[in-house]
Amino acid sequence: MTELQIYPVSDLRIRVEVQEKLHTAVGLEASHVQVVVDHCEVRLAGVVWTPEDRSWAEDIADGVEGVRSVRNNLVVGGRPNILPT
Repeated sequence: MTELQIYPVSDLRIRVEVQEKLHTAVGLEASHVQVVVDHCEVRLAGVVWTPEDRSWAEDIADGVEGVRSVRNNLVVGGRPNILPT
C-alpha cells in the first residue's frame, strides 16, 4: 500500500486565494490592499476605509487554508472623495 504524502500549501496559492476572497467580499473595498505571503505568513498592506474593514480583511486572510499567521499593516484612510459628474 502506498503512503499518502501531504504537501505544504504554497505561498502562491495562499496569496491568490487571499486576494480573491478580499476582492469578492461584498462591501469590502480592497482595491488598495496588497497581499504578500512568505512561508505561509500573510502580510497585508495598503489602505481600507474603516477599522471594521481592517479587521475583516485580517479575518478573511486568517481563514484561508494553510495560513500560519497574518500581519495586518493596513491603514484606515477613509472613503475617497467622489465628485459627481
